[in-house]
Amino acid sequence: MLVGCAQAIEEALHERGLHDVWWGARVLNAWPAAVGTRNADAARPVLEKSHLHERGLLTIAVRSSSWVQELSFLNIAERLNRELGQALIRIVRFEVREALPLSDLP
Repeated sequence: MLVGCAQAIEEALHERGLHDVWWGARVLNAWPAAVGTRNADAARPVLEKSHLHERGLLTIAVRSSSWVQELSFLNIAERLNRELGQALIRIVRFEVREALPLSDLP
């Protein structure tokens, strides 16, 4: 049976215990299109070494509490899932951080 390249990569990473690498790459790639450039500059997905994403939890680092309020109206989970083409995100959690994570820059 033939599988697509993306599916083959995902399966290979999953077999090696690196599924969160694939998940994180997909989220980072979809982020700007899902939330828009202005919002993407003010907030970043946090790709922690955690299996909470398997339950659909995504943490978003934001610059201030005012950004938490503004972004909470965007329905980020729905937007990201639409960009990803599948329902990977169920819960979005915001954390105010003075400096956004550099490792998560798209």
